Amino acid sequence: MMTAISAYAIHCSKCGRGLTSVEDTHTHECTSLARYVQSSTDPLTQLFRDTPSPTQKALLKYVDGPMASTPEETNNKREKALLEKPLHGVFFQDQRNIAQVDLDQSWR
Repeated sequence: MMTAISAYAIHCSKCGRGLTSVEDTHTHECTSLARYVQSSTDPLTQLFRDTPSPTQKALLKYVDGPMASTPEETNNKREKALLEKPLHGVFFQDQRNIAQVDLDQSWR
């Protein structure tokens, strides 16, 4: 699935569409919530963290490991997947190789 949406999920400044998938948003929110629960000093949050339950186990999977993901990690993964595509990757590599000309200073 990553290869199907990689061109759309890259930030606009990098020639992508800037869209965010629902799955990525869910993963990022669960990761930030799990890291908050892990480091919080609030008594109720500590009670949740220390009491074993299915919800607690499911949430704490996002602290570290394969399910944990930040927006930066996801963006880097998507950009790498896009650049590895035969057709799209060549286009973006060519775009990087085009010389940038400062039009305000080019007449001097």
